[in-house]
Amino acid sequence: MIIDLMEKVKEVSKIDEQKIKNALQFVIGSLKKIKFQDTEWPSVKFHSFGSQGNGFGTTSSDIDISLMTDHYTPEVPGLNFIFKNLREITENQCKIVFIRDARVPFITISYKGQDVDIIMNNLLGIINTKLLKSYSLLHEKVKAGGILLKLWGKKNKVIDKPLISSYALILMWLCFLQRKYDLPDLQDQKYISTLDYKSEDDYMLTVRRKVREDDECFKTDPRFIYYKEPLFQELQQKCQNLNNVRIEQLLQEFWQYYSFDVFTFRKISTPNNLISIKIWMKIISWQQLIPSIINIIQENNQKKMSRNNYL
Repeated sequence: MIIDLMEKVKEVSKIDEQKIKNALQFVIGSLKKIKFQDTEWPSVKFHSFGSQGNGFGTTSSDIDISLMTDHYTPEVPGLNFIFKNLREITENQCKIVFIRDARVPFITISYKGQDVDIIMNNLLGIINTKLLKSYSLLHEKVKAGGILLKLWGKKNKVIDKPLISSYALILMWLCFLQRKYDLPDLQDQKYISTLDYKSEDDYMLTVRRKVREDDECFKTDPRFIYYKEPLFQELQQKCQNLNNVRIEQLLQEFWQYYSFDVFTFRKISTPNNLISIKIWMKIISWQQLIPSIINIIQENNQKKMSRNNYL
């Protein structure tokens, strides 16, 4: 039986827009009831980020919201204030948990089968969401491969917070496509130099945050070619070589590329930059891998159908 992986990806990436809309309305509506005007950051804004907006989301992806203040504030005290207020405002309409000991503290809300995570001042997360969204729109196989790798990584426990995140796995996928198939680098200077900025002060971003007990402050260049930029359509044309390659072949080459003892990454990297995922997985044959991916997709759909709403 021939299975079309591209069609399977379309199935698993179908998002229940009404369910997401209802959850966002409930959570943001509850947040707006908090009296932020009585705090040291009276002006706050809410922005979504993460898998639901970066083009690599699936039916099981959470919703991520960043609460943005107009100046730096420690995350734990801020989230603790929000957590206490949300518990009173929502009156047991949802399940609320404050994970304060995580590397990046967050509040998670479960509302009618949809999980929503809230963190503070994750400006880079918002920017990276838009960056990945643009990559996902360069070519349908860029998006499809990223989604399949996420499903595979979670099922095989390759995606694990202490080891590697789904975001990191997507970056590995994009790196592979750039090295092997000339996928455009949306942050390449020759592209972003066409954007209208007069000086570094117009675009350089200063980020300050607390990571566990340490304050971190750095500057970064957040510029890239957004999918709404006129140049983006020209860059899409540079991806036409992916039309002639099946997604199965691309995934096979991805695993070969990052395998410890195969050609690829080791031969074109310095010893200090060697990347390998072999230590986290048992290498299996490609014939075993395709049925494995299909089973993961089917299991994901079954979980979606059988998930009970939280009342």
